[in-house]
Amino acid sequence: MRTLHVGLRVQDLDHSLEFYSHLGYDVVGAVPATELGSLTMLFLAASTGQSSPR
Repeated sequence: MRTLHVGLRVQDLDHSLEFYSHLGYDVVGAVPATELGSLTMLFLAASTGQSSPR
């Protein structure tokens, strides 16, 4: 199975990024904050040795 996109809303972005980094996610991009909020993109390698999509 392949997951293409998942969106989550969080209250504490710094705390959430720390949590997901411990799970193996890497930040690959961000969109500046607007009145609607901000967007941070994460990537989780599916297997050892897979590079990020940058």
